[in-house]
Amino acid sequence: MRVPIKWLKEYVKTDKSDKEIAELLSLSGTEIEKIENHAVTWSGVNVAEVLEIEKHPNADRLRLVTVNTGKDKQTVVCGAANVEVGQKIAFAREGAKLGDFELKRVNIRGVESAGMCASEAELGLSTESTGIMVLNASAKIGASLGEALEVGEPVLEAEITPNRSDEYSMIGIAREVAAVTGDELKFPEIDLKETEEKADSRINVEVLDKDLCSQYLARVIQIEKIGESPDWMKRHLEAAGVRPINLVVDVANYVMLELGQPLHAFDGDKIADQKIEVRRANDGEVLETLDGQKRKLDSSMLVIADAEKPIAIAGVMGGANSEISAKSKFAILESATFDKVSVRKTSSKLALRTEAVTRFEKGLPFKLAQIAIDRAAYLLQELGEGKVYSGTVAVKNYKDEEKVVELESEDVLKKLGLVLSIEEAIKYLNRLGFDAKSYDGIISATVPWWRLDVSIPEDLLEEIVRLYGLNNVEATLPRGDIPQPKVDKKLKIEFLLKDLLEGAGFTETLSYSFMSGESLEKIGFDQKRAIRVANPISGEHEYMRPSLIPSILQVIAKNEHDFDFIKIYELANIYLPSEEELPYESKGLVVAVSGIDDLRVIYPNGKTFYIAKGAAELILKELGINNIQFIPAKNDNFHPGRTAEIVVGEQKIGIIGEVHPALQHAFGLKRPVAILDLDFKLLVKLSNLIKPFKSLSSYPIVERDLSFIIDEKITFKEITESLAKTSPILKEIELLDVYLGLEEPGKISKTIRLYFEPTEKTLSEEEISGFVTKAMDVLKHKFGAVVRA
Repeated sequence: MRVPIKWLKEYVKTDKSDKEIAELLSLSGTEIEKIENHAVTWSGVNVAEVLEIEKHPNADRLRLVTVNTGKDKQTVVCGAANVEVGQKIAFAREGAKLGDFELKRVNIRGVESAGMCASEAELGLSTESTGIMVLNASAKIGASLGEALEVGEPVLEAEITPNRSDEYSMIGIAREVAAVTGDELKFPEIDLKETEEKADSRINVEVLDKDLCSQYLARVIQIEKIGESPDWMKRHLEAAGVRPINLVVDVANYVMLELGQPLHAFDGDKIADQKIEVRRANDGEVLETLDGQKRKLDSSMLVIADAEKPIAIAGVMGGANSEISAKSKFAILESATFDKVSVRKTSSKLALRTEAVTRFEKGLPFKLAQIAIDRAAYLLQELGEGKVYSGTVAVKNYKDEEKVVELESEDVLKKLGLVLSIEEAIKYLNRLGFDAKSYDGIISATVPWWRLDVSIPEDLLEEIVRLYGLNNVEATLPRGDIPQPKVDKKLKIEFLLKDLLEGAGFTETLSYSFMSGESLEKIGFDQKRAIRVANPISGEHEYMRPSLIPSILQVIAKNEHDFDFIKIYELANIYLPSEEELPYESKGLVVAVSGIDDLRVIYPNGKTFYIAKGAAELILKELGINNIQFIPAKNDNFHPGRTAEIVVGEQKIGIIGEVHPALQHAFGLKRPVAILDLDFKLLVKLSNLIKPFKSLSSYPIVERDLSFIIDEKITFKEITESLAKTSPILKEIELLDVYLGLEEPGKISKTIRLYFEPTEKTLSEEEISGFVTKAMDVLKHKFGAVVRA
């Protein structure tokens, strides 16, 4: 918001400089972005007096003009015909800037000139001029031109926070300045002299949609001739960024900027049947607004209408069909309180932003409407000799209750860290317009009617500290024990899983939570059990997904022609029917592997399966989940013989397998894909993120390899469980190699590595041989294996 300083000082008399006012406002919560001079497009231009005029020695139309600048005398070349001795003129010395042009010393027909006698056009004050600018004889020699012309008013650019609707006005900013400086606030004068004729004899008002208009006020002013506004009002409006139009319109804009209440003026003779209706627009109604644009309206928008047609869009802009002109004799002033949400939505739909919208959408106090309309009527009475009809035509539908907020005085210290007496706290609040008192250690404050943003004790604390001065609050270190942050286990595990998988070379994918009925059929999920979207944007997004598998297979199908191998995962929600009002929503983790030819996988077939199995083992190990079993299983979506349920104790936590060839074909996949599908909720439940400490062995670990031929039906898990019982220091068994090409049917060759970790001494070769012999005996006698080495 633009705040002209001269205008501001009409309401608060202060000796503070412009910069000091800006700093004080910024420190108290009203940020001032910059200070600029309105309408000044020059610098280095001062008032000078013409002392002498001589002919130019080398040019007939040029003259040498000597001027008194107040500091010295200067002679410059001038071509203007209207320059005369004794005149006060605008003189630009060397180095002065006129817009983007910087004045430099030049040689004109053999005479050096280090300055110029400026014209209005050169100063940007007029589009054309016939000579130099001649000033009033009373202008002070040496004074700046802006001061002599009473232009160049300093303007504050204030950044108003959305909750402070009261500060979208000159009087609102003046209240803040008065509060922070302690200077007296002067409220605008209102002294109406109403005629005997009643306002309701000239206009009737009916509010049909009271939910969107809680009050509507109208005043009638008769004006014989609507002329221009006085110069002082024009200067204020222009400095605030508003273009002057005529007295009635300017007064409405002036009061809006002054008090913060938008007003509108209708031509009373253009209102059909002298009746104003506040109603919703009819769908398809068209109104040409004051900016010359035809606006198509709908029933969600509130309009001001007469008996025949809409004449304004409520809270946004008036209509051209009821515009005030120089020929108008009756002005109907409108001051209302419209629903802020309705105004904002209407403005957004019409792509029409105005100063009125800026204020209405923040919310306005009810009392302001009457004050503003009376102030506007008073100004028209004084400046335009307007006759103000008696009374206000008013329709009101609200309860304006006084707000009282109470604050425990000890909270000033506890929450702000300020050592203030109750009296000091009350003093600050009262300076801001509150009526604050105390009893039994409680500060009770009646909130001023213009402060809609104050409703809780913390608001009072904010008012106290900002007037005390945030810059005066001393920095102190926290006292007491630092509270331990509450760890969100789900979130921690979610981040951990992402770090683990990305560290293992997997890439995260994000897909829609919706899928098509066709995708459901592919995975054999009954569409009747799926949750259908009420208004799907397309057939591809008709159902909430009950599984992440179709989503991740679609991602692979779209990308496998660009990549030789793919390792991806998705951690997201699935949705299943529930007997409750809302569906069952659960998070799942799916890992997918496609096209992997990793030499570290020792099995010649199903390599993608074992890469996915390695990811499962990595995840479960890092989450501290033990007693894991991969139990062969059957599932219609997975390859027979390459599918396993993942079980912890007695609880199934997921499934792993290679996608069934039929499903692979259904999704258009060219290569086998292995899927790991885990229940995130169970992972969280079973996880143990506290790592037990175990010291490293002081003695060397011994490794020994064994190769043997064994029945292919015997699982590696059976072998490791039996061998682990042979020695307490056998800490790990690693499968090194598998060979399937033996001549004897049903037999395979395996190579394993045994890791012995002694805790008490270094093992001798004899002891090692004993442990290995026990392992070989188990393989021979329990499993019928033929040990080769």
